[in-house]
Amino acid sequence: MGRLARTAQGEGRFREAAFLSASAGALMVQGRHPDERSDDGYVVEGTVLRLEPAAQPAATVQDDLTALLRQAVRHGLDAGEFVCLEVGGWDTEPVPFCMFGVIDTPEGRMSVVETAPDPEGTEFWDAHVVPGRPSQSLSAPADEGTIDVAPILMLDAASRWGLEPWDLALTFVGRSGEAPRARADPR
Repeated sequence: MGRLARTAQGEGRFREAAFLSASAGALMVQGRHPDERSDDGYVVEGTVLRLEPAAQPAATVQDDLTALLRQAVRHGLDAGEFVCLEVGGWDTEPVPFCMFGVIDTPEGRMSVVETAPDPEGTEFWDAHVVPGRPSQSLSAPADEGTIDVAPILMLDAASRWGLEPWDLALTFVGRSGEAPRARADPR
């Protein structure tokens, strides 16, 4: 974990990055940390991957997105980071977002999913929306079940944003243990 180059998306917020050459059918993946440093600069290892035709898609886009988000959630857990599903691009607004992470509390480790704006009219969130909050959250003791349901809750919230799947991005946030301040939090 923690080997791919990243680009900053604000303080403590990162997206993994690579260089795509569609015409050459190649993707260059750069290491996150320099192999050598000197007064003249540094050397970072990189790997060029030859792109191949994509595997057959799942039965639905929702199935593909859920599988991708499951991988991201596991990657975030392994790296001790939060995973934030949000609008892609460089200059985006802080809302909408939906973030998952595991935090330490006096009651033990908790899985937390937080989102804004209110995910009203959704299958899983609707019964839990508290009007007037800057963001909504669901939490439960961290176990395989609550971790496995996180991608479903995240996509359920995102289903109300009026965006297409290719408009979304995954951002990795800080370190788990202490929750980062919500993007919608006005403090």
